[in-house]
Formats: sequence, structure tokens, C-alpha cells
Amino acid sequence: MRILIAEDDQVLADGLLRTLRASGAAVDHVGSGTEADAALFAQTLQARSAGKLATANLKLLLGKNASANQVRQVLSDTLMNAGQNDTVVLYFATHGVLIGEEGFLMMYDSFPDQRLAFSSLPFRDLENLISRSRTGKVAELNGIGL
Repeated sequence: MRILIAEDDQVLADGLLRTLRASGAAVDHVGSGTEADAALFAQTLQARSAGKLATANLKLLLGKNASANQVRQVLSDTLMNAGQNDTVVLYFATHGVLIGEEGFLMMYDSFPDQRLAFSSLPFRDLENLISRSRTGKVAELNGIGL
């Protein structure tokens, strides 16, 4: 059995990791509940019962790696390289913001002010990336809080 600790206080997390590992437990750590959601979803996709998705076909961005630029780049690469018979699953465990009719996915480095269009992922940008993709199927799953 593996244990996943979601703790943003690094000192507390280090103590828990040391204690649990000393008792023989296999332990992983993420810095927040949203990171835990994403990590558990990735583990589920890689489980034998779910078809055992190959690690090479999984892109998991957590914490600082989930910057707006990095997310855009990985989305673009993934969607543009997907073939017609591929299924792309996008899972976002983040917060969203609505300003009027326009929606934005918040990233690690997002600024909730006038720079939001550049520091987040606007819904319209995601829609454009998906519409340009050659893949036959895109499933978008999320745990977004608006």
C-alpha cells in the first residue's frame, strides 16, 4: 500500500514522511489537495484495472511545473501530436475564474488581475487547441472550483 500526503507545510510534511517511512510505509508527498487529486488520477490511469496507461503517455504537472507557459506548451504538444485514433484525457485540478462571459483556469503562477489572460489558461485558448487537434476524442475532466 502507498500513502499520499497532501501537506503544504514542508516541515510538517518532512516529519510525517520520515516517521511513516521509518515504519516501512511507501509514502509520496504533494503540496496541496489539488495536487493530490491530480496525482491520484494519474495513479488510477496507470493501474492495471484501468488499462495501465504507459508512463510515457502521461504528462503530470504539479506545483511550480504547472505554470501557465508550461501547461500551454504541454497541451499544445500533446494535442498537436495526437493521432485520429488517439483519445486525449485532460484533467484539471485547479480553480477557475469567470469575468463576465469569459472563463480562465488558474495556474501555479496566475495573477488574478489585469494580467489574467497571460498568466492563466483562458477557456477560449483551450477550445482553440482542442479544435485544431487531429485527435478523434478529447475528454476534459476537472475538479475546478469557480
